[in-house]
Amino acid sequence: MTFSHVLAHSAAYGAAVGSVLPLVAAVILRPHWSKGVKQGIVVVLAVIAGFSTVAASGAFTDATSLAELVAQGGLTGFAVIAACEAAYSALWHRFGIAQALEVATSPAPKAVDCGGQCATRAAGGLCLEPCGQEVARE
Repeated sequence: MTFSHVLAHSAAYGAAVGSVLPLVAAVILRPHWSKGVKQGIVVVLAVIAGFSTVAASGAFTDATSLAELVAQGGLTGFAVIAACEAAYSALWHRFGIAQALEVATSPAPKAVDCGGQCATRAAGGLCLEPCGQEVARE
C-alpha cells in the first residue's frame, strides 16, 4: 500500500475514532470539573487516539521519512479532533447523551443544603430534590 493510501485511510479512521471519542471522554470526565480541565483531558485523549490510529493504520512501517510520519500524524490528529468536536456538538451534547453518561459514571454527588431541604448537587449548580425535581440554587 502506498503512503498516500495509508494517509487517506488513517484520516478516515481518525474521523471514525473521533466521532465516538466524546463518549469515552464522558466516562472519564466529572460534572464538577471546570471547563478548562475537561477540554484539556479531551485534547489529551484526542492526541492519544490520533497516535493510536496512526500506529494501527501501519504508518510506522509504510512511511519512508520523518516528514511523512509528521504529515500522517498531523492529518490524523486533525481528523480526530474535528470529528470529536462535530460529533459532540451535533449529536452527543445536543441530545444530552454525553452529559447523562458523565453523570451516570461519576461517583455519587454530595448532599448540600438547598433551602433547608436535603438534596444532591448536580452539574450546572442545580439542586435536585429526592424525587428528582430541579430547584434553582440561590
